[in-house]
Amino acid sequence: MSRFTSALSGQTVNDMIQRTTGRLESLHSEGVHRLSEMCCYAVSQLLLLGKSVISNANKVQDEEPNDDIVNIDWPEDCVEKAKIIRAKAQSMTGYIEAVSSSFTTGISDTAEAYQAAIKNASALSHEALPQTTINEKVKSFSQHFQTDQTTAVAKIIDGLQYLSYVVVSTSMPSV
Repeated sequence: MSRFTSALSGQTVNDMIQRTTGRLESLHSEGVHRLSEMCCYAVSQLLLLGKSVISNANKVQDEEPNDDIVNIDWPEDCVEKAKIIRAKAQSMTGYIEAVSSSFTTGISDTAEAYQAAIKNASALSHEALPQTTINEKVKSFSQHFQTDQTTAVAKIIDGLQYLSYVVVSTSMPSV
């Protein structure tokens, strides 16, 4: 039994609805915030990769190490560079998908705890239980996470498209 299930037991139906709604809204808010942070981080990493590729192509040898440049021993071949970037991008999208899935699971678990508590409350009471919008919220928030995940991954893909121009242009011999 989860802590949330325990928190719902013994509550009135209205309190169950309020607590569940609050919990769902909190999970949704935290999830959206976390996904946006991860998306920003991923795009920042792509910018740093681009900066590193350009720095490597220019053979800049600073006396002081630059913390803004990712230290990667870039191969000369642009296909090999693309493989490195692809692996990093796949890792980033994997993290975004995992976070989205985690929050979606949290929402589902909350909904299940609510359903169990309502079922128990209806068995103890012969009153008609009010129709709630909990299931609608669960469906809506789950869809929002899917949309937000898709948007975050799309931003990474957009960044990769621009980064591909950097890789190709820095791989071309200068005239």
